[in-house]
Amino acid sequence: MSSIDLGLIPTAELAAELTRRFSAAAECDVARVASDDVGMVLAHAIRLLAERAQQGLPPCTFPGNNTLSATDAVIACTALLESVELAVFELAAWQAVSNIGSSRLARPLPVTEPGR
Repeated sequence: MSSIDLGLIPTAELAAELTRRFSAAAECDVARVASDDVGMVLAHAIRLLAERAQQGLPPCTFPGNNTLSATDAVIACTALLESVELAVFELAAWQAVSNIGSSRLARPLPVTEPGR
């Protein structure tokens, strides 16, 4: 992590401005929003969320009135997995052995008897 002073970054104001602009864009013509712009913001937001999760900070991905439908979440997850060339099986394998990024505890691997 860099040594930047986060007290100098108005993250609440920045988040509010990004929310306002992306909400307006989603209600207009999404084709006019540059894919690279959305991807750049999303990539950095995901990195920040991942870093917080790795430090054990509970994820609060949709606070307040910022709800996300299950359909939007699944479509976005599918696009993210495809963009990093991961299959759902690989995600499931990760989730089976890790609790990083999850509010649930890691599930223990099943114990098998020898010879089975």
